[in-house]
Amino acid sequence: MHDIRYGLRMMLKTPVVSAVAILSLSLGIAANASMFSLLNAFLLEPFPYADQDGLVILREGRQGEGIESASGVSIPNFRAYEAAGRSIESLMAYTLEAANLTGLDVPEQITVVEGTPNLFDVLGVQPSLGRNFDPEEGSEGMGNVLVLEHDFWKSRFMSDPNVLGRTMTVDGTIYTIIGVMPATFDMLPANVDVFRPTDFMDQMDRHDS
Repeated sequence: MHDIRYGLRMMLKTPVVSAVAILSLSLGIAANASMFSLLNAFLLEPFPYADQDGLVILREGRQGEGIESASGVSIPNFRAYEAAGRSIESLMAYTLEAANLTGLDVPEQITVVEGTPNLFDVLGVQPSLGRNFDPEEGSEGMGNVLVLEHDFWKSRFMSDPNVLGRTMTVDGTIYTIIGVMPATFDMLPANVDVFRPTDFMDQMDRHDS
């Protein structure tokens, strides 16, 4: 448990995406691992996610340097994993960001998970209020939406069931609230406030252009 939590913390400090996959473990992951420098996979059995037997975190590093030297997955490699073949059933990526929230009581800094739109689907959890992200959300021009973490919803919106459709301004951009996560959901290892969908490849293409 300690090693897994340490690995998760290390991943969130790196300038790459953290990647979580549902694998067909009966087929093995060695073929995919050989495509890159190293694949470290940690089973998430202690965590409250669905499909615990097949849910793993992907990390990359250099052969022989151990867990501490491994990092998250680069965006090009993440896309390569998506196309890697039979043993990966589903794959999502996320990063952890600090952001500035304005427009509520007082300005404050919050913690945001930016993830691919299938983030909750891969983890096997759905909002207790509202809806999940649509596949196209996160791409530029496809609307700005947020899902709230349960404690954030309780403390900032007083558990208001009519919160859906309200807006929040995060880093100067107006977002519409579309959902609230259940109280049992824990996005380890960080204390997360909100979730927003992101197309990492589209983001990288716009950065390079």
